Amino acid sequence: MQKSKLMRNRSNSYNYTSLSDFQIDPKTRSQSLSLPNSNASSIRNNSGGEKPKVEDNVTNNKKSKNPIIKVIHSFKRSADIDLETGETKLKSELNGFSLQMIAIGGSIGTGLLLGSGKSLSEGGAVPLLLGYLLVATFIYCMCQALGELLVAMPVTGSFTKYSVMLIDKSWGFAMGWNYCLQWLILLPMELVAASMTVKFWPVVADYLPDYMVITIFYAIIILMNLLSVKYYGLFEIIFSLLKVVAIIIFLIIGIFIDIGVIGNERIGFKYWKDPGIFSGNGFSGFIGVIVTAAFSFSGSELVGITASEARNPDKEVPKAIKQVFWRICGFYLFSLFIIGLLVPFNHPNLVGDHKSDVNASPFVLALTNTRDNTFANIMNVVILISILSVGNSSIYASSRTLIALSENKQAPSLLNYIDKKKRPLIAIGISISFGSLAYISVLSPTGSEIMFLWLMSISGISVLCTYGTITFCHIRFRKVLKLNKISYKEELPFCSQIGLTGSWYGLFISVVIAISQIYIAITPVNGHFAITDFFQKVLGLMVISIFYLAHKIYLYTRYGEFQLLVDLKTVDMKFGRFANDQIRQEFKTKFQQERFIMNQKPWYTKIYNVWC
Repeated sequence: MQKSKLMRNRSNSYNYTSLSDFQIDPKTRSQSLSLPNSNASSIRNNSGGEKPKVEDNVTNNKKSKNPIIKVIHSFKRSADIDLETGETKLKSELNGFSLQMIAIGGSIGTGLLLGSGKSLSEGGAVPLLLGYLLVATFIYCMCQALGELLVAMPVTGSFTKYSVMLIDKSWGFAMGWNYCLQWLILLPMELVAASMTVKFWPVVADYLPDYMVITIFYAIIILMNLLSVKYYGLFEIIFSLLKVVAIIIFLIIGIFIDIGVIGNERIGFKYWKDPGIFSGNGFSGFIGVIVTAAFSFSGSELVGITASEARNPDKEVPKAIKQVFWRICGFYLFSLFIIGLLVPFNHPNLVGDHKSDVNASPFVLALTNTRDNTFANIMNVVILISILSVGNSSIYASSRTLIALSENKQAPSLLNYIDKKKRPLIAIGISISFGSLAYISVLSPTGSEIMFLWLMSISGISVLCTYGTITFCHIRFRKVLKLNKISYKEELPFCSQIGLTGSWYGLFISVVIAISQIYIAITPVNGHFAITDFFQKVLGLMVISIFYLAHKIYLYTRYGEFQLLVDLKTVDMKFGRFANDQIRQEFKTKFQQERFIMNQKPWYTKIYNVWC
């Protein structure tokens, strides 16, 4: 008799032995697995096929009506535990719209609204546009590669596990912790950004010192993350819609200001002539723009983190991947074009200019060209809302990455503690604790700006490494499919539209930018080497290198194991949709049926489906 246990591999993907085992609950629309084996009857109850759960003492008692008792009980470990692995699964409560809003909300934040001021100051109007456009093409390649990987293997922590499976254990370890730290340091950076943003209102800044602003925003973000993932999705929908509407209104008002309908004069291309379109920092300035742009686009990959909590990854993940890219790029490029028209690169209040105690968003500065500051004040409020949104996303992403590291045996198993409300409490607690670093900024009058620039630089180069790794994972994944004689065109409901060419391009761009960052750190354009500037530019790369080398040394000294890349012939693909010939054929038939239905649609529907 063949082994009848559910198939499962170390990547913790969806595991089943036939398509019929993969079920959608009609009430919750969440995914579940039936137990197909003969031994299943011994662990099922008599009422019919529910997943086995660990006994919970609380459920044996009468449910308390006391709200305080309910809250206390909600923090206890979830009873929904996988008996084979001992792991508790996150709840599938995110639909396609929530996935898109989470990615948009995580991307349209201080990187665009505040950090773009640093890019404008370093590069000028045209390098600002070109740098963001270059990164946008890179992001498109990454999104396409990630979409294909997610549909094939939707797992918690996605690309951190892909790195272990397809590249190398040590690189997966380094990338997992790099990505986790990338989001962990984002929370204090957002809190620092809040204190900087409030300074636009001198009266408020006098009444609320930096430490108080940080504390208020810190408390709000903590409260939001103590709710279940369903409410996290709801908050992100609200925040993201507010930001999207605000950006659209900004574009309209910005055009009216530029042509003279609103404001005191017609600006046109005035600032492109004086002070000009280039800041004079040359190649160094352009690389600085690219690194900041990479940080600004970070969050586009959040669909990968949320994939395991999506109700229907096959349909919702590809749609979210495609639509998020177009929306983010549209908002970014049009917004930055307007910014370049309305704000000169030498404006004293831009972040990174060091000429003023008030560091305002270029979006706010652009709107000060009106007869009063009404629009500027509204935009400043929107920026504060975006800070809450990205701070919220930072805890979500870092806590889920900690869970993935724990499941990969790359972090203590304690981090995988999930309570009755499906909250990874310990992981969330660690993520929240990093926010306290923001209080360091209050030690110096210019501490906010200095800390913001350091954290943004570190995060920016980390993002480039993460995205480059995703594209390399896709390249390796295609090779694995070929070795296992699996046709991605016939068996995957979503394939990268630009294929391996796009992934090689994305990998090339990330490597070139990383090397360029090292070069300008060693040989600055102005000829004045400063150790602080050097570490600000390369610290992110140094952290990744330390994690990678430390893990390599650990594997070699502990197990005598040393390899640069995983042998793709040893990669086990007998899981998920590739578990066996039967499940592969059933998925292939289902996919072909869906393709046949799509082919009957009008031509414009088919074009929309390809790109959106």
